[in-house]
This record gives sequence, structure tokens and C-alpha cells, in this order.
Amino acid sequence: GVPGGQGVKEQVAQPVSEVNSKVMGGVGLLLYRENDGATIVKKIRAGSPASIDGAVQIGDEVLSVDNVDVSTMSLEKTKSMVAGLEGTSVVIKFSRTTIASTLFTAAVNTEVTRKFIRESSTKW
Repeated sequence: GVPGGQGVKEQVAQPVSEVNSKVMGGVGLLLYRENDGATIVKKIRAGSPASIDGAVQIGDEVLSVDNVDVSTMSLEKTKSMVAGLEGTSVVIKFSRTTIASTLFTAAVNTEVTRKFIRESSTKW
């Protein structure tokens, strides 16, 4: 983590699907887009890779996915970049601004392995 616990990371929970007999997965984050264009973590699915990893928190901002800036991308494009084949990894860069110090924002890269997430089997 980042000194002072200020670090953040991200993961996106996408419904999974099967593409050419390959299982698609996600990392367990529900994202939304703020009016200013920021992509924010709204929820973290219980038992998901993001939940198990524990570094990302609700309210964190996603800055990049696999070193690609997502600030000007659509929400759907950002989500599609986070999702991928089950068992593959994705590097997501997050930031968090603390209430105690709105002047300090830390950004952290995290690598998370995608997992098949059955929509009805886990809770947000």
C-alpha cells in the first residue's frame, strides 16, 4: 500500500458471458460515471477478486486499465477493458482522496486476476 493508507486500486464487476467456449470474468466492481467524467467504484461484490484483495474501496476513482488512461473513455469501454478471460490479470490504477486531507490524492497500480462471477451467486 501507500504510506498512510492513502492508496487505492480498482476492479470492475461485469456480468460474465461465454465467448467461443472461453469463460469471461471480472474483478467484482460496479462502476459509475460522475458528472465530471470520473469513473468511480460504486459497489464491490462480496467474495470477488476485488473484495478478497481488499485494497479498493467504494468511492475510489479508476484512472487507467492496463496503463491506458480511461478519463476520456465511455463507461462501457472502461468496463469492457476491466473484464476479460477468466484467469487472466488486469492492472488497474486507482486514486483516493481522503476526507482528512482533500489536498492529498494517492494513485496506486494493482494487478487483479479475473474470475468467473455468477450473477445470482454473490451479493454486492
